[in-house]
Amino acid sequence: MHRNYYGIRIASTCTSQRWKWQLALPIGSVVTSNTDYETPEQALQQGAYWLSAEAAFNALSSCLSDLCGAGALCQQEYCVLMYSFLQITQHR
Repeated sequence: MHRNYYGIRIASTCTSQRWKWQLALPIGSVVTSNTDYETPEQALQQGAYWLSAEAAFNALSSCLSDLCGAGALCQQEYCVLMYSFLQITQHR
């Protein structure tokens, strides 16, 4: 079972009667979840969520880094905002 998420293929793979999500990135590498899920649908859903959160994390980090470099944001504010994002999304 698989689906296409903004051009990135997310597949569910069976491991000992449980399921993991697996992303096939356009650069040729593959990312596989550390967590097992009960159904392939759950694995696909969590794979899409992980991809969305990772993309948002990278975009936010880049924007905040630019603001920090421009002097509009101090390092402590950057750290607090990134930590808040991680807490909200329970990512990483």
